[in-house]
Amino acid sequence: MTPFMTRVAEAVDGEADVERPQLRPSVAKSVPVGADEQMVLRALAEQLVSEANAVLYDNPQHIELTDRLIDGQIGFTMSFGARTAVVRTSFDHHAAVGELEGFGGRTGDHVELAGLDQLENLILLLLSGDTPA
Repeated sequence: MTPFMTRVAEAVDGEADVERPQLRPSVAKSVPVGADEQMVLRALAEQLVSEANAVLYDNPQHIELTDRLIDGQIGFTMSFGARTAVVRTSFDHHAAVGELEGFGGRTGDHVELAGLDQLENLILLLLSGDTPA
């Protein structure tokens, strides 16, 4: 088992305190940089969701990972039960802006994950059922 899989098992069993993902204000960046960051996040999400779902093999619920391709945006949704988080990048006027929406984000604020490592915390938060602050 990977260290992340161990954290998933502890979060599901309620044996661990789950850290909220660190966020930062969304800022415009160049289109190539924004697209690259989104693709790296998506690839990592697939790996981590696969690891989490392996731990959840006998659980009736699993994390669903769905791509979101909307005009001017690329992103993905991770859902576990009624909890959903959307990680996306919007492209407009030769700029890209990353954003986290839903569970783990902050209502009314345009924020993004503060780094790749924060994706683990977002997934653990979805699994733990803690209400985000």
